[in-house]
Amino acid sequence: MTRFVMSIPHAVSLILRTAERSKGGEIFLLKMQALRIIDLADAMIEELAPRYGYAPEQIEINIIGKKLGVKMHEELMTDDEAQHAVT
Repeated sequence: MTRFVMSIPHAVSLILRTAERSKGGEIFLLKMQALRIIDLADAMIEELAPRYGYAPEQIEINIIGKKLGVKMHEELMTDDEAQHAVT
């Protein structure tokens, strides 16, 4: 599964830039890289396990699959929406 993530500084920047540029009714999208959920889990384990007295190798990841209605890959914009986009 892939998801888009945004850091707090990027979110603040997006809000400030849209406040400067908006005229009303627009939708602003920040170009973001997608990440795989498993990569996020691995990074969090590497960072956090030692803080709690565990070795990263001791942490088991259980893959439970997707829930009903959940997309495998997120989209920032659909093909239909992209036809109306202005860069």
